[in-house]
Amino acid sequence: MTLIEDQHDTGSDLGLRVGALVEVQNRFDGTWSGGFALEELVIEDLEHSAVCRLRRVSDGAVLPVALPRSRVRPRR
Repeated sequence: MTLIEDQHDTGSDLGLRVGALVEVQNRFDGTWSGGFALEELVIEDLEHSAVCRLRRVSDGAVLPVALPRSRVRPRR
């Protein structure tokens, strides 16, 4: 993944804000799991594809892998 320097965003234009509680889609069965907060939203390329860095609410740990924006939604 190539990140463009200084292309970080608060996420407001993509329906999320940094710090917001979110759910993550399981790639195996498509279910959604809560317990995460948006730590950072990074614009990945010139077409404005975004990846999300998440923090696990239970222990505050930032997940080591960024997820595509399509697999993250606001908590319901």
